[in-house]
Amino acid sequence: MWASLSRRGVLAAGAGLASAVVVRPAQAGRPLRVAAICTEAATGPAAGPWAGRIHRALQDLEAGQGLRCDLADRVAHADVPEALRQAAGGVDLVVADVFGAEDAARLVAREFPGTAFLLGSSFGPDAGDPNVAVFDRRIDEACYLAGVLAGGVTRAGRVGVVAGYPLHGVNRLIHAFAAGLRRARPGTLTEVAFTGSWADEPGAAAQARKMIARGADVVFGERPGACHAAAEFGAVAIGCGTDAAVASADWDARGVLHAAVARCRDGRFGPEDLGGFASLAQGGCGLALHDADRVVSDAAYSALRLAEAELRAGAVRLASADYQPADSSIA
Repeated sequence: MWASLSRRGVLAAGAGLASAVVVRPAQAGRPLRVAAICTEAATGPAAGPWAGRIHRALQDLEAGQGLRCDLADRVAHADVPEALRQAAGGVDLVVADVFGAEDAARLVAREFPGTAFLLGSSFGPDAGDPNVAVFDRRIDEACYLAGVLAGGVTRAGRVGVVAGYPLHGVNRLIHAFAAGLRRARPGTLTEVAFTGSWADEPGAAAQARKMIARGADVVFGERPGACHAAAEFGAVAIGCGTDAAVASADWDARGVLHAAVARCRDGRFGPEDLGGFASLAQGGCGLALHDADRVVSDAAYSALRLAEAELRAGAVRLASADYQPADSSIA
């Protein structure tokens, strides 16, 4: 979990909802069975910033609670319904990080009313889907702090942002980043591009290179490929869930999955937003700093600490803007 900001790390975010009892409790005396479906890579060097965190959380649950967990990653959006049907047979909980295929996932969940589904969602829980709880990576505060950092390190006053899809949750992170950037350096020129893919890291790198060629000296990459390109071409890389950057707005999925498992065990699983378990208050996310001393000044660190303190105290409240940023482009 996340600790308070120092020269090694910082934090961020969330909220929750009440639930109804709709899924039978797991049978006592046997391990809870969990299946996970991810559209990103979840393992290996190509692991995505979100699916990789789910994989880590599943490993933690297996080791700490003796669960049986199966994972299928790199699932194409068109294949999500069939993958979910295959996963749902004989398990207690299906975790599906399927942003961009959520409607199809909800339809499959209705075919398995006795199985709990925890879906990555750009929307909220729905009483019409009584066996579906939702989560989102509510790392808005971490992205706000990433923006404060970007404003503190840019010399050119020009920052690039590269992301996958302009979904509500992704748009929200970009707006939070932009708010932090405006706080630290008003008037900074920001360019935003979407690759139209969760897996096109070469495309993300290409977008970052174009931005650097146009004068950006900081790149905020929701996609890791943008961070790799920024580091290679001399810009400061700030990312999401990646070590290939001087700082990363990161997410710890353990709180969300532990909450879902607890509800499955005692029969409280229902239509609920579990995103609050990945919040600042819960220690579920933060701005991780990696080798940042070489580019971050003492003044920039001080600005970060002040911004974090104000977030914790409630003196800064971020608007939940989820519309596509103006003047952004999609490859």
